[in-house]
Amino acid sequence: MASYPSTRTREVTTIVGTVQLFARPIEKMDVVRFESDFGAGMVTSVEMTMLDLVSGADKWSIERSDLGEALRLLAAKANWEIAEQVATRYRRATALKSLSKFGIER
Repeated sequence: MASYPSTRTREVTTIVGTVQLFARPIEKMDVVRFESDFGAGMVTSVEMTMLDLVSGADKWSIERSDLGEALRLLAAKANWEIAEQVATRYRRATALKSLSKFGIER
């Protein structure tokens, strides 16, 4: 899952699977700078990604067990104080509560 500045959703096929690109203004995302061997750019924070995944749990085309594993890995890296701030700022309070459906507690 990724976001980009456009007006429609796109799918990009990679060697490991299909990536769904969703249009969303940068102002509606909590982003952080990320650097890798491929370059530098802005990506959604661990906390935003975790809340996005759980808020759309029913629409993702991945197994629920895989989604749960991804959420647990993100939760282990998340700063819960920041997660609460992100949930409040970007209207994801319900998503924060929904983590418990995957056995994730603060």
